[in-house]
Amino acid sequence: MKKILMLSMLVFATSLFASKIAIVDMQRVLTEVKQGKAAMEILKTEAQKKEKEMKSKQDVLISLQKEIETLMSNPAADKEKILQKQKEGQAKLMTYQKEAKKIQDDLSEREQKAAADILRKSQPIILSISKKESFDVILNKAAIIYAPESLDITNEVIRKYDEANK
Repeated sequence: MKKILMLSMLVFATSLFASKIAIVDMQRVLTEVKQGKAAMEILKTEAQKKEKEMKSKQDVLISLQKEIETLMSNPAADKEKILQKQKEGQAKLMTYQKEAKKIQDDLSEREQKAAADILRKSQPIILSISKKESFDVILNKAAIIYAPESLDITNEVIRKYDEANK
């Protein structure tokens, strides 16, 4: 049984070495095609805008926290008013955290959709290059520990992607 398994592994390895192989850095494809750059710029601009909005809400929370600390440091302060301000602060903090999470989730989802669209559109381009160059196997560079640069077709994929998606 072991001999059969070792023999089949040897046959597989031999056939793999006889194959014509190429490598594509899909992460580079995502970040370097024009569509990917544009999508990331839009998301970056929107993230900065949302960050400014959240900063003003954070400033309100800081101001409320200082107000609570001032009230608590005053021995004559009304305990009921302190409790009311603390509850208000907790409610505003929870709202702030929910909104921040919603914004982050929305931006992540939009980034994932943009990436999925680019990956979907790149598949026919990679297959076309594969057929043209007679590659038997094309691997994602992320799954490879080492491969010579001569096997890397990423630049060609990026160039053809941009030509096809003007």
